[in-house]
Amino acid sequence: MFSNPVSSKKFCLSTFIFLAILVVHSSFSSLCAAASLTKENFYQMGVMATRDGAYEQAIEFFKKAIELDPRFSAAYNGLGVVFESGPMADTRESIRYFRLAADIDPQSVDALNNLGRACYSSGDFSQAAQALSRSLALKTSQPDIEVSLAWVYLLGQSNADEALPFFEKNLNRDDNAMLHYGAGLCYMILNQRFKVMDAITALRSRKREDLAVRLEDLLKQRVKIVSEKGRPLVTGTEQERSFFADQINAFGQSRVDADSKSEGIQVRLRGAL
Repeated sequence: MFSNPVSSKKFCLSTFIFLAILVVHSSFSSLCAAASLTKENFYQMGVMATRDGAYEQAIEFFKKAIELDPRFSAAYNGLGVVFESGPMADTRESIRYFRLAADIDPQSVDALNNLGRACYSSGDFSQAAQALSRSLALKTSQPDIEVSLAWVYLLGQSNADEALPFFEKNLNRDDNAMLHYGAGLCYMILNQRFKVMDAITALRSRKREDLAVRLEDLLKQRVKIVSEKGRPLVTGTEQERSFFADQINAFGQSRVDADSKSEGIQVRLRGAL
């Protein structure tokens, strides 16, 4: 649920707070009257409420933490998660809270990563790339964020030059079939066709014939992928659009429609691909 401070921290709660979480649906005012709680207490309770799916209660807890400290970055980040994933999901609100968290604490890797993902989901690829780049500048050892940034550059901005180093750096991962495919697309855009063959061979050795055939067909037909840096990657057939939609969903939960209109990604078609 929380791909931020929620999943990266271990929470040490007092016995009282632990019991309070178990009755998270009980009267909020009664809970507050039972003890003098700190902003950290309310934040931790908000985290647990979010995990339990008690989103309205989580919002109360996070906002109470902010009342105690209006510059409590983690609480704004928590609100961003609630508005990103809860039943009251609101991308604009989640981005607003993630941005507040990152502005208050520019060193918060969690807030920047969440901001990057939310911006990608909304189709704001420039802001997504900026947030994820800032995160990597603060903490270089984040392979998943490197891969996410590679897809932002490739799919969101048609920037194969920036995407390729991140794909190549992570090709030794266990789940690297998709990375070889991403690298192969970069090689196609950069007209490095011999390296496309290397990517095809790597995919076949990993039993991903489906991905290998896609690259091989592009290579055999001598297709040149027309792309414009700063704009979403040009795709062609409905099968390709479907594939890219799946990859986009894997990172940013954006949706690509068959008619090339979407709430997130705008897919532009140029020529036969």
